[in-house]
Amino acid sequence: MENGKEPKIQTFSDLIDLFFKKLGLEDIEDKDAFIYLIGEIIQKIISIRILNELSDEDAGEFLDFVEKNKDTQDAPEKIYNFLKEKIPNLDNIILEEIEAFVKETQKFTSTIK
Repeated sequence: MENGKEPKIQTFSDLIDLFFKKLGLEDIEDKDAFIYLIGEIIQKIISIRILNELSDEDAGEFLDFVEKNKDTQDAPEKIYNFLKEKIPNLDNIILEEIEAFVKETQKFTSTIK
């Protein structure tokens, strides 16, 4: 931490480094596999929250949209833009869920150290 503040996150790599540092896992051997696993978990958590934020009609439209676009090269961007249109505070939701995951993981890892 710099001056009592969290370091500025500018890239995904910065976020991952901070995540490992907060959990005391800077020296983990197979970071790539761990990053993939954590990404999958966080993605599922965020997906559940997003589906809960959508109306039934929008959720159905979203699932259809994903099915039609999932194999396109720009699928992540298309899906993000679709959701951003339906959920204006999408970025805040994503950050809230990541922060909650980090806190829960910190709590868990503190019990096993």
